[in-house]
Amino acid sequence: MRMLAVAVVVASVLASGCSSDQAFTVGSQHLVVKDQIYQSKATYFCNGLAADQVKFRFVDYGPACAVDRNGAPDPFDATKEHTELDIVISFTGNPMWPTKAFDASGDCDAGGANAAVTFLHVPANANGVADTTMKATVGSIKLGTYDPTGAKPTTGNFDVTIGGSQVKGSINSYSCN
Repeated sequence: MRMLAVAVVVASVLASGCSSDQAFTVGSQHLVVKDQIYQSKATYFCNGLAADQVKFRFVDYGPACAVDRNGAPDPFDATKEHTELDIVISFTGNPMWPTKAFDASGDCDAGGANAAVTFLHVPANANGVADTTMKATVGSIKLGTYDPTGAKPTTGNFDVTIGGSQVKGSINSYSCN
């Protein structure tokens, strides 16, 4: 009976993804985070950064990862407005991590650092295409833990400036590869 209770609790946590009470405001746009996930690639999410990249997504719907939905439909509703915060880091570009934070002043196209942070606004009925993309101009991302197998969450924090707005938060993301 105890094993069944533990299995039910674990299943409930896995089904809910990594929900969050975090909220961010960039300019006039607001993001209330409902889920955060990460994906890893040996190659590139951002061509301007070095290889071996991880992309963290903070989204206003959830669960964002198809694996966490247990067959339920995608909760992203294209008829509604959405906001999202994306953080891409390059492990190759920062061989000194975890003792050295990632520099968030990079650009996905132009490079210039070992991380890039982007805040996106997607209007209703836009088929997921952002009409506003704002990039961090300064800041850092510090990872506390990273499990490349995806069995454990990646944790850390970030403090960046996007469009004159300070955006500070924490990372507690599971892999969605």
